[in-house]
Amino acid sequence: MPSKAALSSVLLVALGAAVVNKAFDFIIVGGGAAGLALAARLSEDSSRTVAVIEAGDDGQAVMERILVPALTYLQGVAVPGASHDWGYWTNSLGRWLHQPRAKILGGSTAVNALYMVRASSVEHDSWASLLPNADQDWSWNGFYPYMLKTENFTAPADASLTGTTVNETAHGRSGPVHVSYPQYTYPSAALWTPTMANLGLKTSDPQGGEGWGGYITPTTINPDDGTRSYAKTAYLDPTKDRSNLIVLLNSQATKITFDTSGSVPRASGVDFAQQSGGRTYHVEAKSEVIISAGVFGTPQLLQLSGIGPKALLDSFSINTIADLPGVGHHFQDHVLVPLSWSLVNRTVSGDLLVQNATFAAEQLALFHQGQLSQSLMSAPNNGIGYVSLKRLFDNDTYTAQFVQELRANMTSVVNNQGYTDDTLKAGYELTYSSEVDTLANTEVGAIELLLSSFGSWNQVNTTINMQAALQHPFSRGSVMINSTDPFVNPVITANYLNTDSDWEILRAGVKYLRKVASTQPLASLIQEELAPGPAVQTDKQIDDWMYLNAGTQYHPASTSSMLPLDKGGVVDPSLKVYKTQGLRIVDGSVIPIGLCAHLMGPTYAIAEKAADIIKANPTPNRTPNISGAASVRPSVPMLSSLLALVASVIVFSL
Repeated sequence: MPSKAALSSVLLVALGAAVVNKAFDFIIVGGGAAGLALAARLSEDSSRTVAVIEAGDDGQAVMERILVPALTYLQGVAVPGASHDWGYWTNSLGRWLHQPRAKILGGSTAVNALYMVRASSVEHDSWASLLPNADQDWSWNGFYPYMLKTENFTAPADASLTGTTVNETAHGRSGPVHVSYPQYTYPSAALWTPTMANLGLKTSDPQGGEGWGGYITPTTINPDDGTRSYAKTAYLDPTKDRSNLIVLLNSQATKITFDTSGSVPRASGVDFAQQSGGRTYHVEAKSEVIISAGVFGTPQLLQLSGIGPKALLDSFSINTIADLPGVGHHFQDHVLVPLSWSLVNRTVSGDLLVQNATFAAEQLALFHQGQLSQSLMSAPNNGIGYVSLKRLFDNDTYTAQFVQELRANMTSVVNNQGYTDDTLKAGYELTYSSEVDTLANTEVGAIELLLSSFGSWNQVNTTINMQAALQHPFSRGSVMINSTDPFVNPVITANYLNTDSDWEILRAGVKYLRKVASTQPLASLIQEELAPGPAVQTDKQIDDWMYLNAGTQYHPASTSSMLPLDKGGVVDPSLKVYKTQGLRIVDGSVIPIGLCAHLMGPTYAIAEKAADIIKANPTPNRTPNISGAASVRPSVPMLSSLLALVASVIVFSL
């Protein structure tokens, strides 16, 4: 693989040289999309020191599977039971569903499907409307510059392959994350945009705020060599010569510590360890602790640290630092169902890479030789569409009636959630109303259509999948600790399709996908529907099939929502955790409403915006207790633990 994938000029040192008797201005928990982006930006100030605590390793052992786009689908890194997967599961829709999250430097940006999809201006303005008198602007105008700041965009060499006319002003050209189009195009992908046009969907570049319609989406691919551009290569690798940035690997944060001597608890540092029951270390923060542990890890760490619903904390005998009922609540996710079709004349699809090992090896060799336009390995999925409620139902009278019922049912839906806290109810009502307004009055997508050129891997024919994914769910779930052991995963209660409206919208998405499959020119490639199959026609039959086949689109959010405190919020518009000092959250858990987007892009932009917010107004430094820094709990021979952590520390010329 390209040598640039490795961290160059990196010194490996023992924990003693890294953190013993040291304190850092900023400690960031989590080395994923937000954590690494934030670390890179905060460490631009050479007078400020930054430490990142990351639970995973650097990914060198699986680097080829990270960097080659098609291997994302063929040899996944964050699969059940893998060492680079967090092992999150949820029991929903009558079965256990895997929630893949990458336990690796770069987080899920190292393993995801590479989509760089922004939400619409409508949705960002809706987000901002939830925050009256905010000191920060989370509207489209306040957020859009940070999307551009993230991006290093390269337009397709042949625009006819995508069918999308690029809006040059809607893309950044000097950001760290490479964004481009794959140089190989599957036959089905080549027909996607004209098919969307024949359905009456907008096909122009959506990245300037009109995030709806059908198009070929840009992906996080470095056009120079076709490899994945992700948080590590984009944000971390260029910082290799900085003397003020350290990244601890294989080190899981177990608790945020607080100085409670003042009127408001002040975050003072982070405890971390390598394994359950193992040695615990502590590192001190002079200015701020910033949690970027993700939608599942962030609420878990908050709760273990005494921040969350008091009743929950009391049940585990955890001392309450801040009673914040919203921690872990408001969980929402995009829910999808995949439909499958066989293709005529064994049309080329990703199935060929599974069916023929020799062919797959040849294609991988072409990729490594730089023959990207000839290699299926260079192409991820990238056909996408966002369809409004009005277009889904294709009946103005019925759509109006559906919206009226949504509004009328709000109170009962909120009450059915079982919240006993009035602020949680108020927050649910606020976001519910916002979602209804968005779906009722705009072209924003209720459903995402996603073309997968990697189908059902039928061993006779080649196939494709098309997925319908709910974008603005009305169902809400939660993420709650199940143990005081930080190495025991929290309970994820997804509550997928927990409202009648979610069922109806997703069912309409299934019907719309059948319309897509019968629309030219894509229809010219379709042989027959494999799943759910022609026998599934009635609403009940479709619902029964969805119950067995629906699952996550891997876009969870909102477990530490940016909402007013009296609406169950966890962070304010400056990303500060309510009722504390020196503690912020910077990751996708702060997103308060559904977004028609794949959340990598918004998460990068959140981190970029957070960096400017923090630089402009950091928490004043405190005097750290460095005598206790990197202290050990419980007492075990120090030398053995230090040696065990030697390979777990990356220091940039510290």
